Amino acid sequence: MKTKIFLFFLGVILVLLTIFNLDLVPLRREISDMQIVMVTGLDKVEDGYEISFLKKEEQASTSGSGTGEASDKTQVISIKADSFNSAMNHLQSITDKYITISHIKYYIIGEESMKDDFLHIVDTISRGNQIRLNAKIYVAKSMSAKKFLEKVSNTDYKVEDKLFNMEDNFLTERVSTDADVINLRHIAMNENGSGMVASLEFGETEDSDKETQIELSDAPAKKNKTEIPFGFGGAGIIKNMKLIGFLTTDETAVANYIKYKNSVNIVKIDNKNDFISFALEQINVNINFKFNDKDIISEIILKVTFNANYEEVSSKRKVFGLKSVSEYEFLLNEKIKEQLFGIIKKEIELDTDFLNLEEKLEFYHPIKYKKNKDNFMEKLKNSKITIISNGKVQTTYDVVETNIYQEGDNK
Repeated sequence: MKTKIFLFFLGVILVLLTIFNLDLVPLRREISDMQIVMVTGLDKVEDGYEISFLKKEEQASTSGSGTGEASDKTQVISIKADSFNSAMNHLQSITDKYITISHIKYYIIGEESMKDDFLHIVDTISRGNQIRLNAKIYVAKSMSAKKFLEKVSNTDYKVEDKLFNMEDNFLTERVSTDADVINLRHIAMNENGSGMVASLEFGETEDSDKETQIELSDAPAKKNKTEIPFGFGGAGIIKNMKLIGFLTTDETAVANYIKYKNSVNIVKIDNKNDFISFALEQINVNINFKFNDKDIISEIILKVTFNANYEEVSSKRKVFGLKSVSEYEFLLNEKIKEQLFGIIKKEIELDTDFLNLEEKLEFYHPIKYKKNKDNFMEKLKNSKITIISNGKVQTTYDVVETNIYQEGDNK
């Protein structure tokens, strides 16, 4: 009996809510009525923010019905407002579909905006009940977010699909850094406001102008710059909550030796006019600290291990033998030590702990950390840096002779 009474009253409540369209029930929206935005650009401008996103253009219908059909081309829609939320609200008024922040998976931030207002931008994006904490934030290198989206709109691929593919390949490349909102919040909450942010850039290649070369015969060929699709641009360096510069993709890969367990990289060993490259896997760097009698850091010891697999060779000589494998191991270990010295030197020169060595000190030596937390970078400069590398060549695939003919070979 009680169950029947409960169901009766529940039915009455639902009917009343439907009749009077009370705000307790969210307005139902069909998928076709929504503008699903996965990529949004954010720029800090003089009077607030400029929000941009890609929208599919509509082409006139050929059926005579008067309704437009979505084309493959996209256009950039943007609006300026005094705050992020105001800009998002204003976007609703200039589009014919409903937009929700919860759909945004990728935020593109202009380089100048990150230099000027990193803390506020990250704080804004990471708050709100509709914000996705697993959304990604990328810096558009050397341009505004709006300019980045305009360049993307002229390409033949979907930007969200390409970003997803890059995100998926990050574990196998390590030429960038994590871009989750949570990771950037970690930087913003860091007392020193230092760290690394992922960046994107468009590349350029130079192609010979063959027609010009033929016409001018003896004249040197001209070069045409051809833009290639965007990709990882290394990592931006944050100091005191501001973007101060960038690491190259090579430098970022080395920085990731320290930041991530089981990192990866490709290392090339040059020998006169020959080279041989190895794929390094399971790169692990263990960090130990030594202290003086006053518990101040005196030495930082980095112990590196990795497995190396043969990848590629350009040589007219015998490639592998019992002696050469140990020689390559030695050269690889020296190369790794050189790379790590270089990235630590960069940290010291920039006077910012983007490698998060201070956090490691706090984790392993919480008591001694208290005596080292003040002026940590100055103490790092005065410390001895020791790097011990003990990597092994794991596979050679029995490559003894190359496929490059030598003089005198029978062809």
